[in-house]
Amino acid sequence: MEYLKERWDEMSRGRRIILLVHPVLFILALVLHLTFGQRLVTSYRDGHLRYEQQGETAVYSGRVEGHKVKYAVSPGPAVEFWLDGALDSTYTVTDDPTAIPQAGEAGMLGNSEDLTGIEIRQDGDVWFRGAYQPRSYPPYYWLLDENGKGSLHGFTITTGTSTPDPAPTPQAILTIANGPNISRRGSAEFILWGLLLSAMCLATLLFEDQLFRWSLTFQIRNPDRAEPSDWELFSRWVGWAALTGVALFAYALGSGLIIS
Repeated sequence: MEYLKERWDEMSRGRRIILLVHPVLFILALVLHLTFGQRLVTSYRDGHLRYEQQGETAVYSGRVEGHKVKYAVSPGPAVEFWLDGALDSTYTVTDDPTAIPQAGEAGMLGNSEDLTGIEIRQDGDVWFRGAYQPRSYPPYYWLLDENGKGSLHGFTITTGTSTPDPAPTPQAILTIANGPNISRRGSAEFILWGLLLSAMCLATLLFEDQLFRWSLTFQIRNPDRAEPSDWELFSRWVGWAALTGVALFAYALGSGLIIS
């Protein structure tokens, strides 16, 4: 403790700021991880939707392309699509073996025996008929329409019914109805990585001269007499700034402010 007090008195203002920043970052990240970071989310397009279970209804909500989007999935499954706070459409997904493409038309997905036929209705009208592989990894279901055409995103639709942006695709409806992969926003692993980086930064800050002279013991005699050059001092600041920046990024991932 005596050494730390002496070291504090010797430090410049910049060094003191760095020394204080890291414990504050860790405490804030830990608090956020235990609160905000525990929220459940699922991947959706280029972002994420928050998952909540409200009785028997699974709700996925968030912002997509500047719009407020919500999916409400009730047993059936029936999927309600809400756009900017208003109910836009209701979709129902049912198994339909007759919608599976005939042999030779399901080449993209292999044998037709491996496929599950489905029919998706939008507000009671047929919106998509086709098939998918149940073993494919959600949310990356490969879809084929009943004529054997399709894509990874399942954009092929059998009717001309239009919906406002951001309109759901058949793949999105199928994934939401089947239950997408759910994960927490934050990650304890990244909190630990941030803590390790903070410890490294603080160690090199508190014992900068000792580490400098220890590294010289393998190169010169009498390293205790050596004095750091301007380049050495500049390199230290670059190292502290880099460790602080990477630690901040790790804390952001761990707390859920950034989702990996």
